[in-house]
Amino acid sequence: MKKLINILPLFIIGMLVSLSMTSCVDNDDDTNGLTENEIKTCIMTMSGSYSGKLYYFNKDIDKTKYPKQTDSIENMTVRFSYPESAFVIESVPVKLFFKQLKNHDDLKAAADDYGYTDIKVKYVPYYLKDKYIAYYNQPETISMNLFYGNVNHDIKIAFMQNSLGEWFNGQAHFQLVEAAIYDGYDNKGQPELLDGKPLYNQGLSTEDAKDLIFEYVGKNK
Repeated sequence: MKKLINILPLFIIGMLVSLSMTSCVDNDDDTNGLTENEIKTCIMTMSGSYSGKLYYFNKDIDKTKYPKQTDSIENMTVRFSYPESAFVIESVPVKLFFKQLKNHDDLKAAADDYGYTDIKVKYVPYYLKDKYIAYYNQPETISMNLFYGNVNHDIKIAFMQNSLGEWFNGQAHFQLVEAAIYDGYDNKGQPELLDGKPLYNQGLSTEDAKDLIFEYVGKNK
C-alpha cells in the first residue's frame, strides 16, 4: 500500500481529490476490513494531542521563491479522542475557507473579523499494520453567523467526505477538502449554495482544486 507520509504537502492534489470524490483506495492484498478489536486498537493508539503544521495553497505567495505556493500555519493542535472515533482541529482561521472566492470582499472581511473556529472530524480506520494506520475522514459541517452588507448571514462550510488520513509511529497526516459554502436557506428550507454552485464541481481546474485542500502533519505531544 502506498503511504502518504513521505509525500510533500499538496504535491499530488489531483489524485487525492479524486480519491476523496470516489471514496475508494487501492484494493491490493494488504487492504482488509478491520475487526472491532482492531478498530478499537487504532482509536486507542491514535488518541492524544498532536502539534504540527496545517498546509494550504496561497496564490499570493511569490512563485519565484515558493514554486508550489504552499503556505502553512505552525503549532496547530489536533486532538484525537477515545473512545470516540473523532478528532478536533483547534483554532483554524475562518478566513482560509473563503480565500478562493472572487467578488466577495465584504464576506471575506467579515470572516477575518470572526477569527477562528474548530473543525470536528469523525474518522473510520480501515487499515492497520504494525505502526501504520489508515483511515477515512468525515468532517462535520461548520456553521457560523457573519454580519456583512448590513445583514446577518447564516454561513455553512461543508467538506468532502471520506478524504484520506494516516498515522505512523506517532505522526498524524491527513487532508480535508472544502466542498461548498452555503448562505442561508432556499424557499424549501434547504441550505442555499453561495453563488448557486459548490466549490468542488466537474469544471474545476487543478489549480483551483488546490485552493480547496488543507493538509495537516503533526506529531504526538
